[in-house]
Amino acid sequence: MPTHHRTILLLLSLGVIALTSQAAAAPPRFEGTFLQLNGAMLAWTEEQWSQELNSMRDVGLEIILIQYCGADGKAFYPSQAFEPFPGAAETDAVRTVLDQAAQRRMRVFLGLHSGWGTAEKMTEANLRMAEELLARYGDCPAFYGWYIPQEASNCPHITSPVVKTYAATAAWCHARTPGKPVGIAPYFGLQPTPEAFREAWTKILAKVKVDILMLQDGVGCDRDLTPENVVPYFAAMAEACRASNTRFWSDLEVFRIPRQWSPAPIAEVIEQLRGQQPHVQRFVIFEFSHYMSPQRGPAQRELYEGYARYLRGLVR
Repeated sequence: MPTHHRTILLLLSLGVIALTSQAAAAPPRFEGTFLQLNGAMLAWTEEQWSQELNSMRDVGLEIILIQYCGADGKAFYPSQAFEPFPGAAETDAVRTVLDQAAQRRMRVFLGLHSGWGTAEKMTEANLRMAEELLARYGDCPAFYGWYIPQEASNCPHITSPVVKTYAATAAWCHARTPGKPVGIAPYFGLQPTPEAFREAWTKILAKVKVDILMLQDGVGCDRDLTPENVVPYFAAMAEACRASNTRFWSDLEVFRIPRQWSPAPIAEVIEQLRGQQPHVQRFVIFEFSHYMSPQRGPAQRELYEGYARYLRGLVR
């Protein structure tokens, strides 16, 4: 081989090695956040929403998951199928989020109806809301996918109401909106072993055709979960997701219930990120607007600024 060809190959190889090393060295980061709408947010102005989404985008968030567009028979938008929450008939927070997200090339998952009951009751409310959301917002450029807000825990049986609700709701979403992913976010405690957890979810995901599973890490809740002891459960769920070709994300909690629902310290959040990184494809957080938005208060601003420093390599 001519010398100049060998030189070119060597340079190309070194370039690949350098790019690979940079990718390996890149710190794990958040790519999205849940958005938990409430009555106070219905009064937010366009300027407030603009500031909120600018703050998200400034730290690299590209995905917004509206946790639910309605709850307990009421809606956070001007609904004909559900009673609007006070203020929802005069404003349209869902439309505002979609429009503001589109301006920033962000993607939005629309969460369905949050409520409990029989599988039939939960599914009916989800599909009634999904039908209306699709009619109202189906043509919005930022509308990316669906989120089913019922949260399964631990190792639910394949015939449990929540699993049946997942299956029926996901089937409707796929049939009506082909190509739009459907996500769920179950949670766990330390009661099942990681092996039992993996076996249960391998069976569930073989039957329930969701596209994305976002496992709540539970570190913010008062369930004796730590950045260290959740890792075997993430490894177990990663195996279950691989078996069904389900995308596996972390739903990383940036709050702390034992500390009066306060934002988490950035050092603990970094520990959560690093521990889960080997097992997940993406990180989304719960939840930016209440626990990390610099508009919310000093403690939230501290977490936000700490995370921004982490992204710049100033916090290890």
